[in-house]
Amino acid sequence: MLAIRPTTGRHFTADTAHLCVPEARKGKRNRPIRQACRAQRRSPGRGTRMSGTGGAAPRLPWPRWIEFLGLFVATPLVLALALPPSAMWGMLAATTLLGIGLLFLTPGFSPRALLRGGLLRHWRFVLLYVAVTTTIALVWIWLERPSAMFSFPFYSPQSWLMVMLLYPVLSALPQELLFRTLYFRRYGHLIPHGGTGIVVNGVIFSAAHLMYWNLPALVLTFLGGCIYAWAYERRGSFPLALALHALGGQIMFTTGMGTYFYHGAVPT
Repeated sequence: MLAIRPTTGRHFTADTAHLCVPEARKGKRNRPIRQACRAQRRSPGRGTRMSGTGGAAPRLPWPRWIEFLGLFVATPLVLALALPPSAMWGMLAATTLLGIGLLFLTPGFSPRALLRGGLLRHWRFVLLYVAVTTTIALVWIWLERPSAMFSFPFYSPQSWLMVMLLYPVLSALPQELLFRTLYFRRYGHLIPHGGTGIVVNGVIFSAAHLMYWNLPALVLTFLGGCIYAWAYERRGSFPLALALHALGGQIMFTTGMGTYFYHGAVPT
């Protein structure tokens, strides 16, 4: 029999799931059931641990596997291997909109949850991230393409300023909604928990940049994906994950590492 153990410590079984209706929760003796139902509603994914009598993981709905593989595995491979550059951006935009639509259809998701976790209290980590990311970017570009260092803001200051302003909204925000919020909220039961799940998220985020076909893009997006997943999943802060992603992209395009990430880097 499948048992559901909410994080509050209350216990009820799948056979009593029908009691989570207003008519069945009245009465003093049903107070534990009411508390368990409230806990399940507050955290339908991560806040509920599911286990069988034999310790085996429960069987999850197969359509979620199809969605997960389609969005995070098949789409990057099609973008990298099958589509010409002229067609891949339309598919990328359509996939992003589809993912965001699935997020808003996910039971228990509320846009207000995106504001939780705060940002200002993480300022020390943000400064450390900026310092380390800038150092890595400068060393890498100095060793590999010294002529590109700071070339974007120097030769095209207006275009650079536009990228600085638009990147957080048009690039970092939809990517974080797709690869962090949708990934953990809708498909959290399909992936390992803890550090392994964060590493898997980094691999998937890196694979989404396979279409650039260069090592710096894959390595940096893997490291960045792990950091952003940690910020969202472990620190519980979407604003922190978004801020780190936005700052990382701005650093890349400012230092010259953006040559590995812009549309001209896609092989024709």
